[in-house]
Amino acid sequence: MNSEGKHRAPTFWEATITFVISLAILVTSSISAMDMHTPLLAVIILSGLLGVYTGHRWRDVEPSLVSGITSCAPALYFLICIGATIGIWIEAGIIPAFVSYGLVWLKPAFFYAGACLFTAMIAALSTSGGAMGTVGVALMVIAHGIGADLYVTSGALISGAVMGQLISPINDMLPLALAQGARLNETIKLFMVRLLPPFLLVEVLYLVYGYFVGFPQASINSGLIIDAIRQHFFISPVIFLPVILLFLLIARGTPTVPVLMINLIVSSLFAYVFQGAGLAEIFRAMSHGYIPPADQEIMQIFARGGITPFGSIMQLTMMASIWAALLKKIGALDAIFVKLISLPLLQKKLGLQSHLLSVFISICTCAVIPAIIISGELLKGKYQEEGRPIEELYRNVIASGIIVSPLIPWTNIYFYNAGILGMNLIPAFPYFWFALVYFAWLIILGLRDKVLGHGKHGISEKTALEE
Repeated sequence: MNSEGKHRAPTFWEATITFVISLAILVTSSISAMDMHTPLLAVIILSGLLGVYTGHRWRDVEPSLVSGITSCAPALYFLICIGATIGIWIEAGIIPAFVSYGLVWLKPAFFYAGACLFTAMIAALSTSGGAMGTVGVALMVIAHGIGADLYVTSGALISGAVMGQLISPINDMLPLALAQGARLNETIKLFMVRLLPPFLLVEVLYLVYGYFVGFPQASINSGLIIDAIRQHFFISPVIFLPVILLFLLIARGTPTVPVLMINLIVSSLFAYVFQGAGLAEIFRAMSHGYIPPADQEIMQIFARGGITPFGSIMQLTMMASIWAALLKKIGALDAIFVKLISLPLLQKKLGLQSHLLSVFISICTCAVIPAIIISGELLKGKYQEEGRPIEELYRNVIASGIIVSPLIPWTNIYFYNAGILGMNLIPAFPYFWFALVYFAWLIILGLRDKVLGHGKHGISEKTALEE
């Protein structure tokens, strides 16, 4: 450490050793199904020690920690609103209505493929988070009812949510590309060309899996759940009006958080009018989640939602953001990235650089947005030098970052999905087939040495190593 208090950037090996040890702590903790609070605290301390070693003082580092918390504030607002939404949607009978109709319409053999496709459609019309927090919860309850594998169901839901977000014109990541001059229609076209083939294959895989696995106890469980729902809730298509309003407002471009707040008010009115819920029950559902009757065991599947159950998820999100901000402040990220993009393997292979950088930065920063911003900043000039369209760059970094993030057990997307679905998602990783097929698709394109790209004047072919 510099005795004069002047700090320096860490060397590549100093940053790499620190990051590898941090990664080992996080991966080991995740595989062991440990609570992630202490492991995240440990990697924050480890990164802080690197900062001390390279001459940083507390007064220099502290603002970056605050900025880390500030950067995740939108995610925290969203988690609060989603937690309250799930609770009040159950109290208002909206999610029970989804489940009641879904148990009748969704046949077990088509459940996984249908869950993936339906979630993709809702995510394309709203947001991936909104889809997971609404129909995702309902489909998980249906999975209980038909005896479906909950891990396969989780993989199907996440696959659909990711696909829907990427092809949606209201994808909340697209403004990052549009701000750098990307054209919306051209970017969406590139997403469709790259993502549609693997998604169709994933749908076939879920369909085949569901058809051959089967659920022999489905009719018994489904009937019991439907009867219990109709005893406790008024079920009618009119119950879905708050959901329709939600999607219409989002489709018009209204920011998600205000839309969710409006939805809370409307859903509370529906809970009062149609389910006879009092003010205390409405507030309790939004604060602590729906509390089913103690003597109704089958209704315990609806014991979900509420703001307070998301407290742990919000803490983890803040800690992950602090770690990422600290790594950036002490220069560890730059030390690794500069070396990474200068590797001979990646020279003149901008597509490969953009994919790998987006994945690597998602791992380091625990979030997708920094991966998109940093990758874009580092590679935009190179794309311009080679005459490559900016839409191609952001197609690559957005897709890779969003698809890989649910597989990283310390990203805010993983925490969100785990909180929504109420389970440890690591055993579900082998069933997140969209991610596996997508990256396998890139390898296949590489072996063929041709991919569909987008040139200045339309669709053209580029070598896979370039792509």
